[in-house]
Amino acid sequence: MPDPGPGPTAAARILLVDDDRAFRVSTSTLLREEGHRVVEAADALEAVEALKTGGFDLILLDLRMPGVDGIQLVEVLRRWGEGTPILMISGFGTVETAVKALHTGADDFLTKPVEPDVLTGKVADLLERRPSLSDGHAGALPRHAEGGARRYDGAHPGGDGDGKGAGGPGHP
Repeated sequence: MPDPGPGPTAAARILLVDDDRAFRVSTSTLLREEGHRVVEAADALEAVEALKTGGFDLILLDLRMPGVDGIQLVEVLRRWGEGTPILMISGFGTVETAVKALHTGADDFLTKPVEPDVLTGKVADLLERRPSLSDGHAGALPRHAEGGARRYDGAHPGGDGDGKGAGGPGHP
């Protein structure tokens, strides 16, 4: 019988991506107190490197970061087939930004500062809805993405060369 994955109260492996060290430390402490295992990344490149190790149940992702921002990273991850739920968090949240993040592939959006009970509640909700590791959508980046993980132009690193990208609504 396939492993259904951890339940909402079981320890989840969470990738926390934010360039604000104070936010990373306080949020990772909160999530660890809830029993989760947290891997921290300061930017998109560190996040991609961490994703190569696989096995994440949730990604908490800052919107504004130096270099590649959170929306660009979400778009690339979804094009690569990464199905892990993504919670976008930003101190610069507007309705327009939240809609764009959700349209790009984020599963939910919170505005900083985030009350601890709101954050832990949203994390629990997303963990309940996440795909199991057995369906092939959560976990490590697809093998074909590993070699091109440093490309953030939205092109699929193992693409078919037609230059059309992943397709789908809003994704040329």
